[in-house]
Amino acid sequence: MQLSKVELIEVGKKFEREWLFRHFSFVFEKGQPTAIIGANGSGKSTLMKIIAAALPPNEGEVVYRDLQGKAIDIDHYPRLLSWVAPYLRLPQDFTLDELYRFHSRFKPLRLAYEAWLDLLQLRPHRHKALRFFSSGMRQKVQLSLALFSDTPLLLLDEPTMNLDKENAAWYKRHVLESIQERIVIISSNESAEYDFCTRRIRLSAL
Repeated sequence: MQLSKVELIEVGKKFEREWLFRHFSFVFEKGQPTAIIGANGSGKSTLMKIIAAALPPNEGEVVYRDLQGKAIDIDHYPRLLSWVAPYLRLPQDFTLDELYRFHSRFKPLRLAYEAWLDLLQLRPHRHKALRFFSSGMRQKVQLSLALFSDTPLLLLDEPTMNLDKENAAWYKRHVLESIQERIVIISSNESAEYDFCTRRIRLSAL
């Protein structure tokens, strides 16, 4: 299924009686990477969850549209997106071999397994359970699954958390390869994570 754009139409979200944002409309498209920025507590991660259809808005709607402009059924959304965030976790008992096979059942990767291992530079750890990986190694694995999955929507929430300078550069190199062919949305307070984005959304507390 092809995805041409993601539309947010008059979206609002509140917790109890406090609104994080209201009447928010935006269109995300390929070739226009977008950064969501703002102070802690402004709703960046909440907005990402709404875009991913993991959290319903209190007002408005999120619409994924196909190449003909028709709305795509929400049941298809999970297969159209790849998502990295601090609050998402990989299966800790899986090895890299098992993780690749499991992930590929739902979202095929654009790399064969051996090529994926080489790109990760984690071949010596292929038979080790992820729970024994460092936080930086797990973050790189999670990023690789999102960056190289054959999905049209890429959501990155604080993508270089736990990465050292070398692996942050690895992230930058490979995300730049995605921006023309995919809808790329990055939530961050670190300018180095999104300085290539051509559009920026600044959230502020109401």
